[in-house]
Amino acid sequence: MVKAVVFDMDGVMYDTERLSHKSWLEVCREMGCTIKEEDLLSFRGRPREMNEQQYAHFEGTNGVSYKVLRKGRDRRMQQYFALHGIPVKPGLYELMDFLKKNGIRTGVATGTARDIAEEYWEKTDVRQYLDFTICGQEAGRGKPEPDVYLRAASMAGVKPEECMIIEDSPNGIRAGSAAGCITVMVPDIDEPDEGLKRLCRYICRSLKDIPEIIRELNS
Repeated sequence: MVKAVVFDMDGVMYDTERLSHKSWLEVCREMGCTIKEEDLLSFRGRPREMNEQQYAHFEGTNGVSYKVLRKGRDRRMQQYFALHGIPVKPGLYELMDFLKKNGIRTGVATGTARDIAEEYWEKTDVRQYLDFTICGQEAGRGKPEPDVYLRAASMAGVKPEECMIIEDSPNGIRAGSAAGCITVMVPDIDEPDEGLKRLCRYICRSLKDIPEIIRELNS
């Protein structure tokens, strides 16, 4: 029985993961950094505080601080949004309408800082759908630890096994699985390997597929 649905944000609600990664790479080149691409990809799904700690161990930073590099990344993304808007994933509004009409509590659990997340929700008219939200490290340890999804279930007033989480990243799926939630992966940059597939209750190509899954589980 699905009583609550919790969305990851970047890569699930918004088509921003590729833009973010492209911006990291461009800023690195601009500032003479030679950080490995896989190191930059490891930032996804985690709070900025955790990423800053990890960054301290990267090779090729060229003496550039994480905060300076991130400001450059953020500037490039804001320039894109000013020209094109924040790109919304297909099926997001339809899924949120479905959840609202069926009395299923709806939330977001993201490693993104609250000030940025709130801006996204307001500019895309999503805030009206959200019953609860968790940003950054507000729940404690970041993904892949289960803290954020245990907190989400508690905020929704449901058991973890009644809480569906929608994720695109390996860290997010690991967090949801460890919390005992119903794990749904909608792949974005990463396709699940065999180990990750075992942690996914469902794998979908689009948010448009999820209402039918919920109907089946709740029938």
